[in-house]
Amino acid sequence: MSAASTTSEPVQLTPGRRRAVLGAAVVAMLLSAMDQTIVGTALPRVIAELGGLSLYAWVFTAYLVAVTATVLIAGRLGDLYGRRPLLLAGVVLFAAGSLVAGLSASMEVLVGARAAQGLGAGVLTANAYAVLGDLYPPAELGRYNGMMSGVYGLASVLGPVAGGVITDTLGWRWAFLVNLPFCALTFALLWRLLPRIPRQQGVRLDLPGMALLLLALLPALVAISRVGGGHPPALTGALVGVAAAATAALMVVERRAAAPILVPSLWRNRVVVLSAAIACLTSVALYASSIYTPLYMQAVRGMEATPAGLVMTPMVLSLVAGSVLGGLSVTRTGRYRPVVLAGLGALALGLWRLSAMQPTSALAGVIAWLGLLGFGVGLTLPTLVLAAQNAVPHRELGAVTSLGKFARSVGGIVGVAAFGALLERRVATTDAPEALSAAARAALAEGITEALLLSAGVALVALVLGAVLTEVPLRARIQADDAPRRSAS
Repeated sequence: MSAASTTSEPVQLTPGRRRAVLGAAVVAMLLSAMDQTIVGTALPRVIAELGGLSLYAWVFTAYLVAVTATVLIAGRLGDLYGRRPLLLAGVVLFAAGSLVAGLSASMEVLVGARAAQGLGAGVLTANAYAVLGDLYPPAELGRYNGMMSGVYGLASVLGPVAGGVITDTLGWRWAFLVNLPFCALTFALLWRLLPRIPRQQGVRLDLPGMALLLLALLPALVAISRVGGGHPPALTGALVGVAAAATAALMVVERRAAAPILVPSLWRNRVVVLSAAIACLTSVALYASSIYTPLYMQAVRGMEATPAGLVMTPMVLSLVAGSVLGGLSVTRTGRYRPVVLAGLGALALGLWRLSAMQPTSALAGVIAWLGLLGFGVGLTLPTLVLAAQNAVPHRELGAVTSLGKFARSVGGIVGVAAFGALLERRVATTDAPEALSAAARAALAEGITEALLLSAGVALVALVLGAVLTEVPLRARIQADDAPRRSAS
């Protein structure tokens, strides 16, 4: 196969046009970020109408499986064919999934619609972050990565509140249908503003690698998601076997590919591997609080959807604060490991204290510990992105960024599946949350607090890995290949 051919000419954009393109990328990211947090607050009402607490976790899992299976491939396709067509396709997929979700007549249809939303969100996530690398050199990327974290924070603040208000006033279906006008706006902005900037020319698409990657990921992710719930172990074992065989074949194919979907050098980089592992564990721990705390507030404490969403707001505000302060600290000191360790320590402590909450616990205390763990996550995740990006040459920036997103998605799937299985064992009922008996409420409360305690242990494991994370001096100069490449078309 021929090697990739590129030019060395930078893309000529005025400062105003760069800011406009940046704004379009931010809006694209906002779509998927908002959806994740709106749905969590609306879902108890969904269960009340469509029925089935056992499928509660699958509404999140289907989305996360689709995101995870898409993000690595979408990032690579963006490198080869340009961000613009991929982002436009992602918006269309996300809009279609939102429409079907809002019109769902059963939980099964809703789960399928969430998978379609996840496909679109995976494409958007991979390529919106990559646009930043097309526009700005590494010396400036930290500032804009922080801005993206702020977008996530803004979405996470607005999402639970918006989800609660929409659910209480318009009904849960509008928690999905509200995406449609924003999808139309995002599509128009991307169509009008985003230039065509394919980074590589003359590279043959690694179709065998893509096929094997999907064949490895999908069965493995579904097998993880089937933990608990009385699923036949033989089928789960078969899924694991298919995933293992596909993974072995993928390793062989990727070593021979001229432009592999998975960049082999990343897996030999200590900082990259540790950063991905810590991000995965952090995501496992985070999902216990972000998904099941609203359920605790509504099903155990009897709160309405809007107040339950407001309880989560301080956690997300502190996450934004942690992201900003962590970035400032790394910029000032040139060191990222102390920030990661501080963040993981705060996360573990917050989860441990939160696991002790009772139905009669003071709400102020619950909010305080949610705030502490949110601050810890804010310190940790953006700093891990910076550590991994700093450890590789710029030509691998998109690949390493997508790997970090992939690790976080895998962590989310594992967390949702494991904690969902725990709750299924505790609460063997399909009743709506507000219709639970006193005994079922007590069992649900015990299951959620047990999940929080286990997630604190996961955070401690991440803290141990953080202690051996290598401190690589931050690059102060722009490398020769840092300039975006002009499309030959």
